[in-house]
Amino acid sequence: MNTMGNRIAEFRKKKGLTQDQLAEQLGISAQAVSKWETDASCPDIGLIPQLSKILGISLDELFGVEPEQSVVLVPEAERKKPDQLLFKVVIDSADGDKIRVNLPFILIKALSGHSDKLPIQMGNLNLSELIDIDQLVAMAEAGLLGQLVEVDSTDGDHIRVFVE
Repeated sequence: MNTMGNRIAEFRKKKGLTQDQLAEQLGISAQAVSKWETDASCPDIGLIPQLSKILGISLDELFGVEPEQSVVLVPEAERKKPDQLLFKVVIDSADGDKIRVNLPFILIKALSGHSDKLPIQMGNLNLSELIDIDQLVAMAEAGLLGQLVEVDSTDGDHIRVFVE
């Protein structure tokens, strides 16, 4: 089991710090660091941000939270047929609008090669100028699924495109 104590020790060693050096930077005793690393105690909540910064890791890493994979490569034998996939566009505009569009992937595939002639317009955004639809089709056909695109526009709009 990868405990917080084990993670602290691992990241401390990766940074080339001794328990004494880490303790000094945090303004605590080396015995306190030793207790953390043996899981006899945990760091005080007020020290967690500073500990994370010293170790050069995120709070998620310190707490052992695995990052979500935004993209996965599905083995060829396990891939869904194109007519079973969805093309999802999520837009959170700077104005507070939330746009959610789910389209059959087969429709997007039919547009492949013609996206320059058929711009996909959502509000003031022309997605075909921001996103290469042909490339997304190729990625999905190669087995890549999940969040394939994330764009922050200069207007403050946040756009994500998924194939699931």
